[in-house]
Amino acid sequence: MTLNNYADVQNALNTFVNQAGVTPGQAPHGAFWTSMSYEDFTTKDVPGNVGGSWRICVPGDADGSNIIQILCGYGDAFNSAGQMPQPSPPYNGEQFVLICELRDWINADCPN
Repeated sequence: MTLNNYADVQNALNTFVNQAGVTPGQAPHGAFWTSMSYEDFTTKDVPGNVGGSWRICVPGDADGSNIIQILCGYGDAFNSAGQMPQPSPPYNGEQFVLICELRDWINADCPN
């Protein structure tokens, strides 16, 4: 799967949680990407986050993007909240492919 725009990202994140068998709706932030605009996803913090203020993504910098850090298990958000989505991984190869695609999309400056 290649992520060409934000709609592809939203679909990929939905696929990720479905494949992982998790329910992000139980978290304070819920499945925030489903109702969040492209601009908000690429410039704002995770909504409803009680553990701190974490910018979702930094266009051009996947490693500095909290969504990648929390999915992969590193960084400040991970140290505060643990790996997401809960219950914690391990995830399978299909989820890792989706994370790699998301990394590529962010590193390409989040094309829309």
